[in-house]
Amino acid sequence: PDIDLETLCINPALQLSTSSEALMRIRWIAILRDQVKLSLAATGGFHSVDDVLKALLVGADAVQLCSVLFQHGPDEVQRLLGALESWMDSKGYASLRTLQGKLSYGNLKDPSGYERSNYLAVLEKNS
Repeated sequence: PDIDLETLCINPALQLSTSSEALMRIRWIAILRDQVKLSLAATGGFHSVDDVLKALLVGADAVQLCSVLFQHGPDEVQRLLGALESWMDSKGYASLRTLQGKLSYGNLKDPSGYERSNYLAVLEKNS
């Protein structure tokens, strides 16, 4: 819900996620993947096959979809799965397990892209 500040009433409202929200989740799954002995599910902001692939590549065990299904309906699952299979075939991946976690913090030779220094470099570049 939302609050109308003029009337002080609670109003029904729905704010769907966007793909830009997935980036923070992707970063943290990449960092946590090799630090914890838990299954990790990516939630919030996963709308495209690119979003799903990034989550899997950093080590997500599952990717939850909600807003994209609300917007496009349940048939979107089949479209995303088809696009995922096409990408995997084009890159030579036989299964999800062979790509899952490939780009996690612990599997990279230089994981600095996930560190705070990367964030500061981006801020500096764009200011």
